[in-house]
Amino acid sequence: MSRFYDLVIIDSGFCSSKYPDVDVYIKGNEWQIGTDNDTIGHGTGVLSIVSKSYAGKFAVFKAFDMEIDNNLPKVMSALNYIYDNITCRVLQLSFGVRGYYPEFEEVCRRIYQKGIIIVSAFDNSGGMSYPAAWDFVVGVDGNPYCKTKNDFDVFVNGVVDIKAKSGYQLIETNRTSNGYAIKPGNSYAASYVSLKILENEKKVHTKEDAMKIFRPDYERLIHKNDMSLSECRAAVFPLNKENYSLVNYYDMAVPDI
Repeated sequence: MSRFYDLVIIDSGFCSSKYPDVDVYIKGNEWQIGTDNDTIGHGTGVLSIVSKSYAGKFAVFKAFDMEIDNNLPKVMSALNYIYDNITCRVLQLSFGVRGYYPEFEEVCRRIYQKGIIIVSAFDNSGGMSYPAAWDFVVGVDGNPYCKTKNDFDVFVNGVVDIKAKSGYQLIETNRTSNGYAIKPGNSYAASYVSLKILENEKKVHTKEDAMKIFRPDYERLIHKNDMSLSECRAAVFPLNKENYSLVNYYDMAVPDI
C-alpha cells in the first residue's frame, strides 16, 4: 500500500525535536524509515520552513552527506522508490544537477504523470540545472529582493518559473547550539513555493495548476507568442558559465540545428 505525504523532500535528512512526526528515509539495502542526525543541517532547514507554517505530513529522503555531494545514483534510487511506493502532493528537490541524464528526466516525468507536483531549486551558481529547467517542473530561483514568504516573481515561457526569498535568513538547523543559523540559497526559495502550493486548497495535479496559484492568467499566457528558431546560427561571447550550458546542450534547445 502506498504511503501518503503532503510534501516529500530529497535532501540531507532531517533532525528536529520540534517536528517529531517527520518520516526520514535512510538507504541501506533498501529505503526504510529510520533516525537521522542530518550531518549537514540543510534538509532540516529546508523542511522547517514548511513544517513550522503548515500542519501536514512530511517525509525526507536522505540522499546527501556533504554539502557539495551530487549523489545522483542515490537520488535516482530515491526517485524510483517514491514512484513505486509513495503518493504525495508535492515533491521538492533541493538541488540542481548541471549535466543532462535521460534516465533522471524519465523517472521525474513518471512521477509528475502520477499527479505529483515537482518543485526544484536551480543551482545556486546561476547556471542551467536540472530538474528545475524541465518544462514539467516548477523551477525556482532566488531573488534577494523577495523579503517575505509571500513575495514571488513569476515568469512565463522562460526557463525560470518563479523567484522567491533566497537571501540571508534565519533558518532552523540541528548544527548549532541554539538551533538556528543565517543562510542563503535557492533551496530555501523552493520551500516557500512548496509551502504556497500546499496552503492552496484547490486540487493541483499539473504544473499549470500550480502556476495559477501564483499567477491566475498563467495558462493563457503560457501559449501566447510562442517562438521557434530554425535555420539560424549564433556566436556567443563571452563563454561564461551561463553560455557554456547553452553551447553544450544546444541540440536540446533548438531542434535540427
